[in-house]
Amino acid sequence: RKLLKHDDAIIVHDNKISLNDRVCGSDVKAFEYLTPDADNVRTLEQLDKAVRLYHGHLFESESRAWVMPLRDRMRKRFQRAVLSLTKAWEKNGSVERAEALYYQSLERDSSAELIYTQLMLHLKERGRTTEALEIYRRCEESLQDKMGTKPSPETRKLYEALRNDQ
Repeated sequence: RKLLKHDDAIIVHDNKISLNDRVCGSDVKAFEYLTPDADNVRTLEQLDKAVRLYHGHLFESESRAWVMPLRDRMRKRFQRAVLSLTKAWEKNGSVERAEALYYQSLERDSSAELIYTQLMLHLKERGRTTEALEIYRRCEESLQDKMGTKPSPETRKLYEALRNDQ
C-alpha cells in the first residue's frame, strides 16, 4: 500500500488480495479491454495500443498451473490483435507497417506459429519467397527450441508450396 501510495489500493476479501480498480489499473486489464473478443471488436487504434502493451508472455518465468490459462488467453488475444492489424494495414496500403508488426510480434512471442505463417504469406505475395523460406526455418527452430514440437502440417504444406515456387 505504501508503494502504491494509496491506503485503499489493495483489497483483502475472503482471504484473497486484489487491486482496487477504482484506484489503480493494470496492463493486463487494459490489454484485455483493448483486445477483441467474440462480441466486441475494437478500433484499429485500440488494437495498436493493445499490441504495444503486450511485452511477452505473462509471468514468463512462472510455471505454476494458476497462471497458464491467463497467459494463454493473453497470448491468443495478442495474436488476434496482431493479425487484425496487419490485415487491415495490408488492405489500406500500409504494407511496411504490417511487415514491421509481424517481425516485432515474433520478437515478443517467438513460438507464434500463426504469425510465422501469415508473415510467410505476406512475403510470398510480394515476391520474396526466399525470405519466406527463411521465416519457415526460424519458425521450425523456435518451435523445436521453445516447445519441443514441429510446425503443423498446414505450415509444412505452405513451406513445400514455397519451395516448389522457387
